[in-house]
Amino acid sequence: MAYLQADVLSDLHIPLKKKHQKKKGHWISKNTRKEMKKCSKAWHKYRSFRPSSNYEACKSVRNKVTSLIRADDNAYRKRLLKDFKGNPRRFYRQRRNLQTVKDNVTALKTGSEELTTSDQEATDTLGEYFQEVFTQEDNTTIDRPTIAPGFRPTALAIDFS
Repeated sequence: MAYLQADVLSDLHIPLKKKHQKKKGHWISKNTRKEMKKCSKAWHKYRSFRPSSNYEACKSVRNKVTSLIRADDNAYRKRLLKDFKGNPRRFYRQRRNLQTVKDNVTALKTGSEELTTSDQEATDTLGEYFQEVFTQEDNTTIDRPTIAPGFRPTALAIDFS
């Protein structure tokens, strides 16, 4: 009974940990974001009505946004370098973030047209495929490497996060 009551109370009063996602483009200024919205509107206007004047307007806003993004990126990098001078831990944290390798293996189609469900199955499928492609054979009888007909693993989803 006490466990049940503690369980209910903890569900009511202890907040759940929220999944933290990195902000993308947090270094882009408000002015640049406004110009990006203008660029999007100009693009939609051009896509709706195709006269060349709309394209020229869209192109000029796009070029302005590109230059603003580059300027914001340079300013962000300069701020980072300034912060690194007095804080070596921040420097090494940034280096670690840049060097981290994401090891997400995507779902692949096997030879029987089924999707792999685990990383181990995906690695086995790739191993079988490359074993078939790269085999040691007598070069005098075969002009080109042989691949099993119709067998090609394909990536269904790519995660760049």
